[in-house]
Amino acid sequence: NGGPTLRRIVADAATGELLEMTRLSDLKLDMPTFHPLRDGLPNRAVFGTAGVRPDGWFPFNALAKYDLIANKEEVWQTNDDSVVSEPYYVPRSDADDGEGWVLSLVTDTARDA
Repeated sequence: NGGPTLRRIVADAATGELLEMTRLSDLKLDMPTFHPLRDGLPNRAVFGTAGVRPDGWFPFNALAKYDLIANKEEVWQTNDDSVVSEPYYVPRSDADDGEGWVLSLVTDTARDA
């Protein structure tokens, strides 16, 4: 398959009818997370694992932040021998949505570390 992608889906809550589905990025993004206190509310930022490899997208070797307002992505990429785990977003208490820390484990398979 072409891999996971980030999409905005708009549906009618009363009827379940799909109103809109828009692909937001060509980046292969999976395991999305956002501000833990904004579940069910509009969010500015979404974070996830990404596959940025010359020979495919899996296993994931990058972390990504997608700004849903500005439609911009930022990517932090490890080397091709590394794999990142599902990210956890920790917001700064004194900052806007999307500002804080992203925690993830990185395994370097070439060093078994």
